[in-house]
Amino acid sequence: SGTAYIYINGVQESSGAAAGNADVARNALVGRNPDNTYPRYFNGRVDDVRVYGRALTAAEIMSMYKTNAQKINSSQNTRLTSGLINNWSFNGQDISGGTILDRVGANTGIPRLIATSTFYTSGKVGQGLEFNGTNHVDLGSAITLSHTSNWTASVWAKTTSSGDTYILTHQSGGPVSNALRTASGKINYYHYNGVWNSNSGSATVNDGLWHHLVWVNSSAATMVMYVDGVADGSSFTSDNGGPVNRIGNQWGDPPSNGFVGTLDEFRLYNRALTAAEVKQLYDMGR
Repeated sequence: SGTAYIYINGVQESSGAAAGNADVARNALVGRNPDNTYPRYFNGRVDDVRVYGRALTAAEIMSMYKTNAQKINSSQNTRLTSGLINNWSFNGQDISGGTILDRVGANTGIPRLIATSTFYTSGKVGQGLEFNGTNHVDLGSAITLSHTSNWTASVWAKTTSSGDTYILTHQSGGPVSNALRTASGKINYYHYNGVWNSNSGSATVNDGLWHHLVWVNSSAATMVMYVDGVADGSSFTSDNGGPVNRIGNQWGDPPSNGFVGTLDEFRLYNRALTAAEVKQLYDMGR
């Protein structure tokens, strides 16, 4: 026997005597009680269910509430929208009929070679997508990322891969001229101008933690890459650009060198975000 405490939004609401044990190994059900004769079902939504093997302190419960309240419950879709042309949040409410909704440009993505039990997973903000090097998302329409146009690509990524893993490119080998990817554990821009050129940052992004990756291209055909709100290296000539329509993998069917890890909150802008705006995007998901 002992005392049980109930907290709502970080604040203790009630307490009372508790007897017996909660056998989560045998009766672990989310959304209903274990009584098959008289089942009772929860009618609503739940998220981020956790079980600890110890009694958390009041301070720990409040800290958990403050840390997760905005990230779990609040969509980022309405924030920093100037110039936003595509927004794939990957959140549950932005998945419909097995398709990945673009809440701005209506460029719906079709998941390929996925297992639904593992593809949809916890993201940096709400839900994310888990890529295994083979699965991917093909977009309904190609988006031109020209080297002489202003554009910005932003995504949260978590990986331990040290290979060349593709985040955004074109599904066909013919018109491919650029790719957003990681290479040797660094943010990377891969672009073709007679020969393939590869530009990498210096910050490590394959440590299994979440990192915010941003590519900012200017109409002067120069690019700056950012990791976690900070410019990762100097600007460089972007040489060439072209259409992209595949998330999470390289060109070809079946593709190879796909991203291995989790992606979340993918955005494309038709303008070059400022350093302050890139930092704002990073802070939104921290």
